[in-house]
Amino acid sequence: MTLWPDWYVPKQTAVNSREWRRLYEQEWRPSPRDLLREIGQRYHEECEAYDRTVCTGPITRDGIMPRTHEELGRVNPNARAVMTRLHRQYPQLSWLELMRAISDYRG
Repeated sequence: MTLWPDWYVPKQTAVNSREWRRLYEQEWRPSPRDLLREIGQRYHEECEAYDRTVCTGPITRDGIMPRTHEELGRVNPNARAVMTRLHRQYPQLSWLELMRAISDYRG
């Protein structure tokens, strides 16, 4: 099954219809750079969602901040759990690569 009807494939092109289909009907996969950006985004979104249920401090450019040591004590274990979950989901990446993706992410 093809995505393009035969009448749509240009007949007078520099490539034949098989080559044209190969070029334009390929499956696009995210690049490693896109994957690292997606991982960084997921980490920040998951941590921020939890932080907003726990923290009562001010909202800064980095998100909501813990006001007390008790809030900080709840936020840090969650951040480690999110990091561990991501590492298990992407075993091909080292901890250092994950941490770099997280710190490089700019939402």
